[in-house]
Amino acid sequence: MTGAFAAALLVSQAVTPCDEVSLRRMKPMMATLVTITARGCDAEALEARLREAFAEMERLAGILSEWDPRSATSRINDNAGIAPVEVPPELEEVLRAAEETSHLTSGAFDATWAALAPLWKFDGEAPRLPPPEKVKRQRALVDHRHLLLDGAAHTAYLERPGMRIGLGGIAKGYIAQAAADLLVSRGVRDVLVAASGDIAARGRNGDRPWTVAVRNPEGGVLATVDLHDESISTAGDYERSFVIDGCRYHHILDPRTGYPARGTRSVTVIAPRGVLADGLDTGLLVMGAERGGTVAASAGVAALFVDEGGKLHFSPGARGRFSITQEAAVTRPSRARRSPCDVPRSGAPTGRSPATSRARATLLRSESSR
Repeated sequence: MTGAFAAALLVSQAVTPCDEVSLRRMKPMMATLVTITARGCDAEALEARLREAFAEMERLAGILSEWDPRSATSRINDNAGIAPVEVPPELEEVLRAAEETSHLTSGAFDATWAALAPLWKFDGEAPRLPPPEKVKRQRALVDHRHLLLDGAAHTAYLERPGMRIGLGGIAKGYIAQAAADLLVSRGVRDVLVAASGDIAARGRNGDRPWTVAVRNPEGGVLATVDLHDESISTAGDYERSFVIDGCRYHHILDPRTGYPARGTRSVTVIAPRGVLADGLDTGLLVMGAERGGTVAASAGVAALFVDEGGKLHFSPGARGRFSITQEAAVTRPSRARRSPCDVPRSGAPTGRSPATSRARATLLRSESSR
């Protein structure tokens, strides 16, 4: 067989159409239900690749979880104020991304927030507010600048005893991204990995892009987005919360105050990397639409904000990425005040915000009107 003929045969085989199949598999992990959808010509081979991707996600979750006492992340926490800890490359990569996100958001995202975690319980127990003095004390242990990374030694060190890192605000995006990249490296070009609100897309869904829905904080679908070899992540105040004296407290804490963030109900970020989308959605929710929109633009991502009044705000240039649905025209009445009581930078709630009887999702831009 001549070289020219062999090359022509290989090209012919590469472009020969097949009876493409689409597989969708789900598995519970990381306190959510992870879904992988993939397309290809060989169903049996796809099944094997999806099992491989799920195994990789479980491996990464075992490294990045602060709740697993055997994880590399827990070893960093256990040695806070004692000694640097050698970390695997995956954790080092996530910690570098967390550091980048902290700088982008001026500390609104902070992986050392976890010193506050024991004070706030959203697990169904009788709700209670932590004493202000305890919030103040634990808040003093939150500062990403005291998480030291040594690239040469591949170590991480929390400088002060009592500090803790928690990667729940960035890890799922990284893990979904890693699973999608693994599948592409194994020859699965068209794949969608969804870990709750963190989604990574590669290739296409047949003859069209992968299309995903963005949740309306009041229920239903707020928007749809076409993804092109990129990731999307949403942070919202609706996943875990409790109400005390008419004031609503949710699980996304402002690391600068130690209390739940105010003013924004959800943020959705579209970014080239899942780890960036996941970290930024949390930081931008804490920052709010005005400052957060500017940060999103500088980071090269598209962001959609829903404020506590139900209004939509887009980061500069992001409006065209989101197809707003008809049902988002008016959100549902709120049963309780959406934001926590007014929380000053320095401490505890100071008063009650006026109740909003109805939240209207009016399209606004973070950029100047045009």
